[in-house]
Amino acid sequence: ANFTLSSKPTISFAATPTSGCPPLQTEFKIINAQQGLNYSWVLGNGNSSNLDSLTTVYGQTGNYNAQVYAIDSTSGCTDTIGIPITVFQRPTANFNYSFADSCSLPVRVNFTNTSAGAVGYYWN
Repeated sequence: ANFTLSSKPTISFAATPTSGCPPLQTEFKIINAQQGLNYSWVLGNGNSSNLDSLTTVYGQTGNYNAQVYAIDSTSGCTDTIGIPITVFQRPTANFNYSFADSCSLPVRVNFTNTSAGAVGYYWN
């Protein structure tokens, strides 16, 4: 009997960006696609594709696991690799104000930041 051992296919791909606020548009592409390999994407947001490069949108806050599968069309050997995609919650800008002294000019107003989900603030 003759036996043939086939090696596991290797996958090299890029995904940009892998994090951001919704709607997060991420581009995926196979780098150095190999002859004889078929690629299949499962993007974690309900979308899938057999293209070498594609773009998808993550519309909801959350953590996703995008995966690409490489299938050797001759041997049937497969490999898969995943990459986490993180969609952050949008910050909510808000503030309260009160008049410190409204009977004289200039009018003094106190502002209190009540925003949520931000890592920095800019007052203008």
